[in-house]
Amino acid sequence: MLQRIQYDEKTCVFVMHDLVQNLAEFVAGDAFRRLDTEIFDSIPSRARYLSVLVNSLPNVVDFTSIRPSTSLRALQIFNTINLWLGKDICIKLNEEIFHNLRSLRILNFSNTGIKTLPDSIGNLKQLHFLGLARTKIEVLPESICFLYNLQTLDLLGCPLQELPKGTKNLVNLQHLIVEIWSNIHLPHGIGYLTNLETLPVFNIGRGSGCEISELSKLNKLCGELRITGLDYIQQHDEQGAPVDLIKKKNICTLILDWRSHKVSKNGSYSTKEVPVGNHEVVLAVLQPQLNIKMLKLYHYPGLSFPRWLGDPSYSRLVEVVLFGNSEKGSKFLPTLGLLPSLKTLSIQCMLTVEYAGYEFRGHDTGFKAFLSLDKLEFKYMPKWVQWFGVECHDFSSLNTLKLVHCTALRFMPEYLSFSLRKLVLSSCKEIIYLPTMLPSLANLILMGDINKLLLSNLGLPSLRFLEIGFSENIKSIELDNNKLQSLETLVIKCCKNVSYFSGVAGLFALRELQLDGCLSLYLCAEPIPPSLQVLKVTNCPGLWLWERVQWTTFGHQLQRRGTDRDNYLEAFPDEDISQGKDYNNAYEEAILANDYGETLDFNYEMNFQVPSSAVPISWDDYNSDWLLSVSQNSRKYNDNDQLPSCSRKRFRNGSKKEVNTVSGKQKGLLLREDSSASSIGDASDNSELGSFGSTSEENFCL
Repeated sequence: MLQRIQYDEKTCVFVMHDLVQNLAEFVAGDAFRRLDTEIFDSIPSRARYLSVLVNSLPNVVDFTSIRPSTSLRALQIFNTINLWLGKDICIKLNEEIFHNLRSLRILNFSNTGIKTLPDSIGNLKQLHFLGLARTKIEVLPESICFLYNLQTLDLLGCPLQELPKGTKNLVNLQHLIVEIWSNIHLPHGIGYLTNLETLPVFNIGRGSGCEISELSKLNKLCGELRITGLDYIQQHDEQGAPVDLIKKKNICTLILDWRSHKVSKNGSYSTKEVPVGNHEVVLAVLQPQLNIKMLKLYHYPGLSFPRWLGDPSYSRLVEVVLFGNSEKGSKFLPTLGLLPSLKTLSIQCMLTVEYAGYEFRGHDTGFKAFLSLDKLEFKYMPKWVQWFGVECHDFSSLNTLKLVHCTALRFMPEYLSFSLRKLVLSSCKEIIYLPTMLPSLANLILMGDINKLLLSNLGLPSLRFLEIGFSENIKSIELDNNKLQSLETLVIKCCKNVSYFSGVAGLFALRELQLDGCLSLYLCAEPIPPSLQVLKVTNCPGLWLWERVQWTTFGHQLQRRGTDRDNYLEAFPDEDISQGKDYNNAYEEAILANDYGETLDFNYEMNFQVPSSAVPISWDDYNSDWLLSVSQNSRKYNDNDQLPSCSRKRFRNGSKKEVNTVSGKQKGLLLREDSSASSIGDASDNSELGSFGSTSEENFCL
């Protein structure tokens, strides 16, 4: 009866058929009412559950002139327009609105533009659910703390900075829903809410803020939990008040964050300096329960890691993230190779780490380290110089490896993984060769500053996809085609200093070649391999002639088009230049166009013909020329025909002057559709500019 639909990445909605809805409304009678804002002027006295639908913007839901029913149990505002436009929905409330709603159980203003709540909301003693998600509320009234029966308080996406001081009185609260990355200030006494099951973030503060000891009482917590402000904790605090995370059996994701945030006068948050403290003891005490699935450490400043981190008894731990440390942090990584179910490992911004060796995999050589690891990434580790201690059977399930901005790393382990299929290297300029034992590697992506020797040393017989991009230090690319016999796709993009490229002709398995943003690249005599099916060249001004030759010679074998040349093909669908036999020379020169409305400079010997149907349509300030419109039905010339010398028409201040075309550097031609252009006859026509005849032919600008 109900169908679940994914509204966006984080939101699901349920829909039902109109007939089912009509049946439900018939059975419910007057107890369930649904009103549109266009006819919302009163609340039926017999209604118990009321939904107000907002289906147009701008719109106002005005409760100030409406007397609500005392028997109302649920009041919900539904935004049926767009979830992200909901903040434009204005909700008008007065102080008396909640005096007569003492039986209300559900109040939902989510996805609206409501900014404040009246103090009379404290009269809703029977309220169980209060939805304020994605609203504009910045401050909650203190009277909300008298809602002793409240079970769910949804504040997801609110710009709320702090909870009321009396929040501890909401003893029946089970779900306090906020963003997990929110820095909302939790008041002292939050530990009294022992029925809490959902509390995504626990921000430790000073003064009136909550303390870490209060977390020990919240044993019903489940799902995700992020603890931030751990740098406030001192050693004596932990020894006197254990947190007992190990007793919280239902937490599946734990995020420990040593960053502290304080609220400034303007309401913004600023990160404070990490004070000196016994961080190793703090992390040791925060040992989670054994069934945890995801663990993330942010900005841990300690010099060592506790034994529980990486203990094989955490048999369900599938993802670990280590992000950031201080300038005096550890030089080594924790032992994580013993985790039997670990599938994803991300290590980022560890500024002081210099080595990854046996302490990373585990000192016992009689086992297979990282047995289940599928994805491994190291990012922004400027001092990491050595990676060693990898045995031949380690990383037996590794599928993807990413090394990003590891600028000091020189060597990769020789026995990395026989199962590795995708490798990404970005700005790892000291690495000059890859491990030889990569028999399954199929995808290689090289980005940023890379060593030029790495390209010439590529020896990957199973490689099928190679991408080189965003590199400014590479000036030439020389591929050893004898070592890349399985390569099917080659992509080179945004390498603006690459001027020489060789080896593509010998890639006999190559099916797709993409060249994009290589401003200095020229390929004068390099042919494409006979196996190529897709040729895509964009934003490469030096390749227009090379590309033209390839399409003229090998166009019959190319199945797809994805180049700047497509502008020409779309404009002249009847032209079959792929066979290289019959074409209009003037149209062929139109391939010089890079894009509609854009001109390029070229250095070449250019002799082309302007057909007699050319007409001036716009002024070219660069050459002081009028751009010419050329009829599609101009005469076609064969390859062996002798083309006559060409002339262009120049118009200065309304007068005409015929100028012979010269060889040498010419302005690139403009190609764009212009349905309003008309023919004015041949070159000898002396009609004034603008006195065009009419024609039914489709014309284009050249």
